[in-house]
Amino acid sequence: RLHSPGIAARARPGQFGMVRVREGIDPLLRRPLSFHRIHSGKGEIELLYRVAGKGTWWLSRCQPDSLVNITGPLGNGFTMPDNPSAAIALVAGGIGIAPLFELMVRISESRSKIKAEKMHLFYGARSADELLPAAVFESTDVSVHWSTDDGSFGFSGYVTELLEEWTARAGFRPTELFACGPLAMQHNVAR
Repeated sequence: RLHSPGIAARARPGQFGMVRVREGIDPLLRRPLSFHRIHSGKGEIELLYRVAGKGTWWLSRCQPDSLVNITGPLGNGFTMPDNPSAAIALVAGGIGIAPLFELMVRISESRSKIKAEKMHLFYGARSADELLPAAVFESTDVSVHWSTDDGSFGFSGYVTELLEEWTARAGFRPTELFACGPLAMQHNVAR
């Protein structure tokens, strides 16, 4: 969680910031990190990331009250659904949940008394230890469908297989679909 009133005031779901993880030339490049939560009233943003290399490892070592250099918001972000009662599917692969979470929160807040059967999140990861805890989703009006590649939690298989199987079985036809995750996952979602 970073205190950045300027960025928080302008940021939208689906946008990101370029984070310099430490001074010097190693690592040389900034890291693009999606805004996971945007608290414009508090002037704060949250970044969710998985330690995958030197840059995110350095970032994970930051202590409270550390200064972090971030440029943003960048990117176009998601377009909010026009129809307040639209059937919505969100598909997140691994750390792809990061930008989709703020979108879910905003959609939930913009709808009055729309039941969770109108918004479904299909959320998958390699294994259960890479998933956000279920309690994180309790504040949203979304039905969460879980999958893990190794079968350690929820549906056993890829999140795209879960999406295809569940929507066919339930007869759910979303009018809006949002996805974030590995390129192969996005290709299969689009197909």
